[in-house]
Amino acid sequence: MVNPTANNEYGFTTGNGLYEENTEATVTATAKKGYKFVNWTKDGEEVSTESSYSFEVNEDVELVANFEIDDNAIETIKAPVVNIYPNPTTGIVYTATESNIKVYDLQGALLQEKTGNNVDLSAYPQGMYLLQVNGEWTKVIKN
Repeated sequence: MVNPTANNEYGFTTGNGLYEENTEATVTATAKKGYKFVNWTKDGEEVSTESSYSFEVNEDVELVANFEIDDNAIETIKAPVVNIYPNPTTGIVYTATESNIKVYDLQGALLQEKTGNNVDLSAYPQGMYLLQVNGEWTKVIKN
């Protein structure tokens, strides 16, 4: 019996099952996004650093695939700067430059779309609205 397991929830394994003695088995470790495979261990000892590991089956084998966070996969996400004013507003909201502006309610319904440097919210009830300005999102409060 070959039984590969993962040391945590950062990845998963394949290849478990019954194998005839003296036949080759292959186990595979696959890391989830943002994580990486480190090695295979048997009884705490490293047996391979390859994510796909083949070996001859001579006994029941418990293998552990070890995964960890991939520091190279972590991206710094900067919040886009969308300059709109005034916010909160009672009506017209301005952008710093000529922009493609879309106004959505909080349910995601598109209420208005225009190109320019302002959008008029005075016809809408008080509340919060989502603005997409040149593809970047921000929120505006209408008083």
